[in-house]
Amino acid sequence: MEQFILASASPRRRDILTEEGFTFTVIPAQGEEITQETTPDRMVQDIAYQKGLWVLENKEDVNTSWILACDTLVFLGNTPLGKPENRAHAYQMLQELSGVRHKVISGIALYNPHSKTWNCQSDCTKVSFKKLNSEDIENYLNSGEWTDAAGAYKIQGQGSELIDSVVGSYSNIVGLPRDLLYGILSDDNFPIDKYRSIET
Repeated sequence: MEQFILASASPRRRDILTEEGFTFTVIPAQGEEITQETTPDRMVQDIAYQKGLWVLENKEDVNTSWILACDTLVFLGNTPLGKPENRAHAYQMLQELSGVRHKVISGIALYNPHSKTWNCQSDCTKVSFKKLNSEDIENYLNSGEWTDAAGAYKIQGQGSELIDSVVGSYSNIVGLPRDLLYGILSDDNFPIDKYRSIET
């Protein structure tokens, strides 16, 4: 049976798709995310592709399904900042981001079950942090939002208080850029009406 599968355990990506009215099945990809790509755009696209490919190759009866996978990383220059390992690591990340502009880049990979092909693209948002002192950082870490967040912050929560300016897609920072999503779905003639129950 043809389904629309989200290859991600991220509640933020589930929320965005739900807000857009999509009906879908969640099948999180497993395994470690490793890429040999060296440029930010290619890195996130490759990791997203690996997530989707894992679902395609390891789950039964999904070869006739649309599969959507995504990966989001924070880049300081060309250095990726993933999810912090612990509070001390999160403190270090926020200290590095303090008062500077960084990039949030998401890669989307869509599997088309009819053409048996993958469409991989990425979107970039530029985010500038306010200058943070130790008290600012500690107060934010006390919120607990830094766990499971690339770059150790979530813009949709108290993390918004850390931000000075945003240039680009807000939903990209949350984890799934809406405009890019619709662009990719359009590119592959995804039957939106079949999987989307509301008009926005």
